[in-house]
Amino acid sequence: MTNILMVEDDAAICKALSMGLSLKDSHLDVAQDGNTGIMLGKQKSYDILLADLGLPDMDGLEVISHMKRLCPDIVPIVITGNRSLKSSIEAIRLDVSDYLLKPLDLASVEESITQGLKKRAARKKENEQKLQVMFEDYQKQLITTSAMPDGNKTITFPQSLGMLVHQINNPLTTILTNAEMAMSNLDNNKSIRNQLKGIIRATESISRINGKIIAIEKPVDYRQEKFDIKDVMIKSLAMFESLLDINKIELVMEWTKHDCIVAGDQFSIEQVFKNLILNAIEAMDGLVKRRPALTIMIHMTATLIKVRIRDNGEGIRKDHLDKIYAPYFTTKKKGMGLGLPVIKQILEEHQSTIKVNSKWGQGTEFTITLPRKESGPYYN
Repeated sequence: MTNILMVEDDAAICKALSMGLSLKDSHLDVAQDGNTGIMLGKQKSYDILLADLGLPDMDGLEVISHMKRLCPDIVPIVITGNRSLKSSIEAIRLDVSDYLLKPLDLASVEESITQGLKKRAARKKENEQKLQVMFEDYQKQLITTSAMPDGNKTITFPQSLGMLVHQINNPLTTILTNAEMAMSNLDNNKSIRNQLKGIIRATESISRINGKIIAIEKPVDYRQEKFDIKDVMIKSLAMFESLLDINKIELVMEWTKHDCIVAGDQFSIEQVFKNLILNAIEAMDGLVKRRPALTIMIHMTATLIKVRIRDNGEGIRKDHLDKIYAPYFTTKKKGMGLGLPVIKQILEEHQSTIKVNSKWGQGTEFTITLPRKESGPYYN
């Protein structure tokens, strides 16, 4: 039996779904406000949650947050009349399965529920496989040894180890920022929860990178999966939301409304975006004469997807532009000089490119070009 809870204050929508939902072996309960929905969640375990963002007593995302604590495996689906970036970032935190825009179409609701249950089943299977892989990886040695002529052994570290260690610095920055914000908001439980969620996501990211370090003797094996670049960008921005707030950075988005599907290793492409976003934030540190602004643009043609990440920070000196992709070149006091080389390597292994346009004192724009997985009409 699939138990479904709908939290929606529009009586007509509730009645329509109660009468028209035809999913096999399913039962629908309805609540017209958030508190009633949460009360039902305390009394019964649900598989699906349909939650309107605009409820009379609370935000629909708050209902989802409460229900996730009551039913960790619940599949949340948002009902809204307007999908905003802020709600999208919060929805990513809560692992929202889908957005349904009003007016609702019964067939779309049923399809969304079906796909949500499939995603949950696939995620459960994937987690089981990851646990098995982690168990096997941790049985292997971190370092390799080779015999010397005198019979002694020498320890060697592959060159890629430094690059993986560098990737750890990004989530560590997020952990530090979120911890500082939590300390300054001790009287705000909701804010603290958000900061702790950011720390958890960053810690999970470090765990995945450490898994690669443990298996460092293996050749890099990128997963081949299809994913939407916009979803990856939203996840990447969510990781730095606190840092953007602290630095009062304006976020400007210019995205195509169409799906931007590519193929490759989603986690690796996410590291590319996170590196570039963090670089942009750091480049705008200390701006006085103008408000710092981070601009993200995603457009596509029939065969390509272009992602532009622009800041209005200090820019890159002309005599440094031809050195930025060289390993260990950096102008930062605490930098390792591995961020951009890592990015370039990942993109080349995904048959993609990166270009930079920068003016000293005005800002920098990086343009990433990736091949589209699906051909189609030209979208600008």
